[in-house]
Amino acid sequence: MHTSLDKHSNEIYCTQNLYSGDSRPLYFIIDPPHLVKTVRNCIANSFSHRKTRKLWKINEFLSWQVLERLYDITKGNKFMEAKLTKAHVKLTSFSCMTVLLATQVLSASVANSIEANSSHESLEKLDTSELVKLIRLMNRFFDCMNGKEDFQEETAEGNGYELRNPDLAAYKSVDDPRFEFLENTFLNYFEDWKQDVLKRPGIYTESERSRMIISHQSLESLTITVKGFVGATKYMLGVVQAPKINARSFNQDPLEQYFGKMRRMLGDNRQPRVQSFLHARLNERAQSSASIETCKGNTTVERRKGLKVDSTPLPSRKKPKTAKTSSD
Repeated sequence: MHTSLDKHSNEIYCTQNLYSGDSRPLYFIIDPPHLVKTVRNCIANSFSHRKTRKLWKINEFLSWQVLERLYDITKGNKFMEAKLTKAHVKLTSFSCMTVLLATQVLSASVANSIEANSSHESLEKLDTSELVKLIRLMNRFFDCMNGKEDFQEETAEGNGYELRNPDLAAYKSVDDPRFEFLENTFLNYFEDWKQDVLKRPGIYTESERSRMIISHQSLESLTITVKGFVGATKYMLGVVQAPKINARSFNQDPLEQYFGKMRRMLGDNRQPRVQSFLHARLNERAQSSASIETCKGNTTVERRKGLKVDSTPLPSRKKPKTAKTSSD
């Protein structure tokens, strides 16, 4: 459908924008938070849940049972770094679609907790090092692709503010070291994983080998997103001369919020026609001027500023006095 501008890439992540009137490229990006969710789901189905995968890398299995047992170890201890709940490890059809639970599982605190408890009798017979490495990579990938400059805290010296995590900072240079991590360290990990699976000794069918790694859709989406994001950010910084780029600006939360509203307003209408969609759109437009955004769902709500709802009761209207008439 599209002609790639990068002839050396197997994935099409950029093409010429035919409607720009110049040589401006068009980059493709899949929503990074949802990629974290798809990777989490692949791990969750490895030796657990649907059991459709048996993830394997460098002579180690990557099993969801590690997280299930970590939950059993830490659920009674309020001082553990990783505060996993049942919703994190016992996935349902709803929680499988929840991005927040996925990012909390694939986090540095969970990786640290696995390492700290790896000698526990419940975990000592399970492989953990490759799983920890994957969790750390996905955690940093999410930080690099979802950063925002308001994640700041006051320094210990009291002389200003600094980012709690430098990966959350805005991009200001085409030589930012995070580009090196995303294009090389991160993507090469999955390329090496594919080679490890292909070279694994033993007689395995193509289908069996495909279940030793995350889904090919996730692999392709990660590659397209990283290359598309890096290309678009470098173009904005180098060619357009933008002062800075916040990675979170690339997410699809506004689109998801809009179509989520449309889905709710259409109710059980699974096949809406143009007329019904336009009717729902007009209703949403009329209601949105006074409605309050919900804090639930898979999106980060941008709270509307300046809208105050006053619930003070209105004063009751006094009854008009009637003139008295004499009986005479």
